[in-house]
Amino acid sequence: MARSRVLRCVSLVGVGAVACLAAGGCAQGLKDDGGRLAAVRSDGAPELVTYNQRQLDLDNETSHTWNTNLRGAVDDLQRAMLFNSPSRLTRYPVNR
Repeated sequence: MARSRVLRCVSLVGVGAVACLAAGGCAQGLKDDGGRLAAVRSDGAPELVTYNQRQLDLDNETSHTWNTNLRGAVDDLQRAMLFNSPSRLTRYPVNR
């Protein structure tokens, strides 16, 4: 009988402690954070322009795409004007 009484007392103290922690929670202090909390709440990822890229990453990808496309266009133009004759040492396949 004493064991059940101790168990009941310990469980009551445990439930009380959990209730106090739940009621208290993580309180937000009244500290001045310089507006950082409001900025994060309004925009969770302020430096992202798309879902996963910053403006710097987007500019880098755009310039890389333009560079690749222009190099390909110049290469195609040289082949069309017959300025760039294929050689046997090319890494691209040569039609015979």
